[in-house]
Amino acid sequence: MSFSVTLALLPSAAPVVAQPAASLTVRSVEYTSEAIEVHAILAVPRAGGPHPGVLFIHGRSGWHNRLRTEALRLAERGFVVLAPDCHTGGFIPENPLAHDPATEQDVERGIDYLTSAPGVRAGRIGVVGISRGGYHAALLGVRRPEVGASRPVAVCNTFTAPVTGVG
Repeated sequence: MSFSVTLALLPSAAPVVAQPAASLTVRSVEYTSEAIEVHAILAVPRAGGPHPGVLFIHGRSGWHNRLRTEALRLAERGFVVLAPDCHTGGFIPENPLAHDPATEQDVERGIDYLTSAPGVRAGRIGVVGISRGGYHAALLGVRRPEVGASRPVAVCNTFTAPVTGVG
């Protein structure tokens, strides 16, 4: 009996799709970077405005629902959030070990899109990067004068095998 009760308390294996709050307008957008179209979501608070802009960059695992939830949470706090999917347009598989330098330009073009989007306050923007996106956030913080704040959120470990092939 307790086994079935325990199973009933476990979360469902079905993915939960983050739904935007009523206070947001969320739409799918695209921008061009070299020869590819970069798909993204743009989340804009409905109240007031203009709002500060934030570029939200995913990590090595790619764009997924958990990150969509985090991007929408930022927007609910009064930011216009652009969250690009930097893997799909370039046919990059989930969790690539090697870094594709072309993604640096794909992410950087996101700044150009965000700063010209309706509802974004003129001036400097913020950049949040998760995991490998943290690398992009740090890089943009020194490359682009429009970036007023950069927040890399990265997990570090001591596993050397993915990097060096040893260990």
